[in-house]
Amino acid sequence: LQSDWVNVLQSLPTFSSQRISFCSMLGFSYYVDKEAFSSLLHILHGLLPQGSSLAFDYPAAPEKGGQLDERNARQAQLAREANAEIHAEYSFMEMEKTLEESGFLAYEHLRPQEINSAFFDAYNAANPRQPRRALGNTNFCLAVRA
Repeated sequence: LQSDWVNVLQSLPTFSSQRISFCSMLGFSYYVDKEAFSSLLHILHGLLPQGSSLAFDYPAAPEKGGQLDERNARQAQLAREANAEIHAEYSFMEMEKTLEESGFLAYEHLRPQEINSAFFDAYNAANPRQPRRALGNTNFCLAVRA
């Protein structure tokens, strides 16, 4: 993270730490370690008023004894080849604890099966020849600043 991003954000005329905000961090958590992600959450807690929300996805830690399916293994290989390896994975409970320690609560927390039900099942029913599904190692979270 750039060290001056907070100052840049606060200098923008459209930003107000008094106004409830929505922040999208989709795709971000994959490329920072757990300490950096937690640090960002703490900074955002200090910048955003109560009721503000964060939407993000994150790499789920494999279940005990679990392995990546072919699609996820291919994604991991492509990331390694592009020097964009995943730096951290989280269990469902670990992410909720990380959020709580940073002053956020998980408002909606979805595993791949739930993502499919919420976002892809209707599409897949209408487009059976081009089905879509969530990656098996990706969870979505909508967190709210407490």
